[in-house]
Amino acid sequence: MIAASIRRPIAVAMLYLSIGLLGISAYRHLPVELLPDITLPHLTVSASWPGASPEVTEAFLTSPLEAAIQQVRGVEKVTSVSRPGSTSIEIMFGRDTDMDFARMDLSERLAALTDNLPIGVQPPQVSPYVPEEFEDQNKAELTYTITGPYTL
Repeated sequence: MIAASIRRPIAVAMLYLSIGLLGISAYRHLPVELLPDITLPHLTVSASWPGASPEVTEAFLTSPLEAAIQQVRGVEKVTSVSRPGSTSIEIMFGRDTDMDFARMDLSERLAALTDNLPIGVQPPQVSPYVPEEFEDQNKAELTYTITGPYTL
């Protein structure tokens, strides 16, 4: 193979040139974004019921919410945590799910369920799931504090 490469230097140069041109072409077509879309197919539903134990919260709040969540199209996995007085439900959707439609459908189903929840339950809140790694990106970059002897 080495002997063939030495006998045909122009063929070897053309091979290397074609590989280089393919690399430059691939580099030019490589998509690069300043801020890529990091929307994940996850949503979080949280609700609170002050004064309820974890067992009661799970039985009368978490279970009905999970049943309504399971009816939303595209749901793949539902995990929940019931604490004293509150519940947090994480919903994982399929990759091809339209998250805007899924969030709207979920909000409508939870709004219809709100009347059937026990008295004293705060309405469930639907929010996008933000991993711990990205939580600092949603914080303000700059805050001002103005003090003085006068009131507003």
